[in-house]
Amino acid sequence: MSALVQKLSNDEWAELKDIEREIEIEQRAFVRCGLLLSRVRDKKLYREKYRTFAEYCEKRWGWGKSYAYKMIGGSEAVKTLPAKMSTIVDNPHAAAAVADVPEADRADVVRAAAAKGPVTAKSIEAAAKEQGQDAPPRDRYGHEIPAPIIAEWNRAKEFNANLTQLSRIRCAVEKAIESEDALFSEITNTTTGHLANAYSTLCRVIPHTVCPRCQGRQPEKRCGKKGFCHGRGFISEFQFGVLDKKTKELWSSNGK
Repeated sequence: MSALVQKLSNDEWAELKDIEREIEIEQRAFVRCGLLLSRVRDKKLYREKYRTFAEYCEKRWGWGKSYAYKMIGGSEAVKTLPAKMSTIVDNPHAAAAVADVPEADRADVVRAAAAKGPVTAKSIEAAAKEQGQDAPPRDRYGHEIPAPIIAEWNRAKEFNANLTQLSRIRCAVEKAIESEDALFSEITNTTTGHLANAYSTLCRVIPHTVCPRCQGRQPEKRCGKKGFCHGRGFISEFQFGVLDKKTKELWSSNGK
């Protein structure tokens, strides 16, 4: 066990066990499950056995980081809907689409999607487009995504499918090693470590927010290919995490 790991108190262990029992029961009730996961993340209740929240999700539940965060973000977004409307959104993919809609517009968008049939991620995205045809697309903090970087932003987001597949491969290999599957007799934990490192690194492809430094405008000139956003005009969650606390708080609030 890493020396960096901090022991959980008895109360924290009890809380974690209670949460995990609920997650096991509530995995289909994704809103409740997402909110429970956010407690584990925010309180770092994973820290005694796992180095990161992503590692906890993958090893404890078999979920990739992107899926876990999609569940958390979607759950939090659905909780902002009127009570009677929140039950219409019944899966994490649809909820993630709700999370991409500005909070003030969510109820109208979900209502419009429901009027045309089952509420799915695609129907929410279509309704959001119809509701704000002239409105520019925005990131999770409400910052407008400048037109010159939209194509690359969307192309990067599509890479999520590859990350999901990589996470599934890693989980399959880990389970095979644990069960001593003869087919994997030449594979060691070193391989799963490489897969984990690859997943963590490749997550930096996924856009988290418009670059706070160049604001997505002339990124190659203002940030440069070796600058903060590497000339993309947007940054990953990892890159956002290296900002100082004050900048992060300011950026995550001034787009609303």
